[in-house]
Amino acid sequence: MKKHLLSISIVLVAFIAKAQTSITVTDNSTSAVISNSATIYATTTGSAAEEKDFTVKNTSGGTISYHVSRTDIVLNKISSSDSAVARFCFGTACFVPTTTITPTPVAIASNATQSLKTYLDEATISGLSKVKYQIFNASNVNDIFTFTIFYNSPLKVKENADILESVSDVFPNPSTNKAQLIINSNVNTSNVIITITNALGSTVSTKTIDLYNGKNAILLDIENLNTGIYFAAISTSNNKIVKKFTINK
Repeated sequence: MKKHLLSISIVLVAFIAKAQTSITVTDNSTSAVISNSATIYATTTGSAAEEKDFTVKNTSGGTISYHVSRTDIVLNKISSSDSAVARFCFGTACFVPTTTITPTPVAIASNATQSLKTYLDEATISGLSKVKYQIFNASNVNDIFTFTIFYNSPLKVKENADILESVSDVFPNPSTNKAQLIINSNVNTSNVIITITNALGSTVSTKTIDLYNGKNAILLDIENLNTGIYFAAISTSNNKIVKKFTINK
């Protein structure tokens, strides 16, 4: 019996030792310390870079050198030449997307901090991406902190989709000098932004509108636009919907 208890105690001690980490990470956007293995949700805008800033702290009693690694679980892809790209900066160094682990570790003194900035350069249309980051002790692989950033999570969109009930496609499509879409809103709301971008991701038109509870017919500003492919983005305080359409003049 004593032998069995001793074996169990050794396993528990080993598990606790493995679970311990010298690293704490703060999400600077909320000033909250995040838990190890946390999932962080973020939203993106087409053709824009989404930046998340974190503070990494060494809570041990001595200086430790840390690596950061990035794993692209899934990246939003519109076409072979149009997809999201992830990258990061750690300390004073920034790395190109092809660099997925810091070439050399960064030394952090006891109770000192370093900056970790993560970026997702979005495709022309925002979509689902999931990127995992790990911060680990260069001398102890068990001293590790992991978090995942989930961009445009369908679950979060569903939770926040209380303003817009539905958005129609742009019509007529192709359009010439006039185009519109129908927005069904669940509430009266203001400061809804309608942004039109071209196929290169450049913004060609932006306006702010009010929505009323129920059906809203929204005219798009396309009179001065040339023939081509465009994207109309409808952005509220908690949601964004993109509709693709063509102008043919």
